Amino acid sequence: MVKQVHLAAQYLAGAGISFIKKRDDDSHTNIGWSKDSHELSTWPLSDKGDQLSLSLKTFSLIWSNPEKRIEFPLNGKSHLEVKTWIKSQAKSNIGMIYIYHLHYELPYPFPSDDSTFKLESKAELSRISGLFDIGQSSFATVLKKQELTSDLRIWPHHFDLGAYTVASESLSIGFGLAVPDSAIDDFYFYVSGYNGDDSVETKNFKALSIGEWQTAEWKAATLRATGVKEDSATNFLTEAIHAFRQ
Repeated sequence: MVKQVHLAAQYLAGAGISFIKKRDDDSHTNIGWSKDSHELSTWPLSDKGDQLSLSLKTFSLIWSNPEKRIEFPLNGKSHLEVKTWIKSQAKSNIGMIYIYHLHYELPYPFPSDDSTFKLESKAELSRISGLFDIGQSSFATVLKKQELTSDLRIWPHHFDLGAYTVASESLSIGFGLAVPDSAIDDFYFYVSGYNGDDSVETKNFKALSIGEWQTAEWKAATLRATGVKEDSATNFLTEAIHAFRQ
């Protein structure tokens, strides 16, 4: 289901590209997560609060504003049918044209018009939701305790929920929850440090009490997320951030 959800989230990114003024950091494309509704949502797309969301409870797209909430189940729908529905909602609700055109690559091919979505596992959707819940809660706790600030957003190309914050003049820190990829074949938490554009070297850092240091091309602390509770995730993030701040 990770691939299905990742691909479905691209419609939200497309809405950001289509309807929100371009931002230099590309943040107009990123997506929020709601623990209450278990929905991914765009930034507001209009002055009246229109949003496009993806429900992980029902595997549906949702167009909403203060006056209405219209749901479009994805199971069995083709890429063309999804685009057609979003275009119709955009035209009738905000009078704008939706264009599905992404300027970044994904780890798998973009869908063709006849590609169809399949609700393969409700249990897997629930697991993904639970991991996002743990990530968002632990990240908020760490930012507060470390006296750091950052939005908590999902970046659609990598599909990681994360934060990026400036800790000092010589240190910026990025941390988050990533989906399985070529680095780790499981959801995982990570923390990276940067001095300008350069990664902070990790090979001489003290071993972590939970998780491990990546010291090759990618320099970061990582922790497989399966089975990890919120307090363990918070402790991992705190310990890794402390190492970078030393």
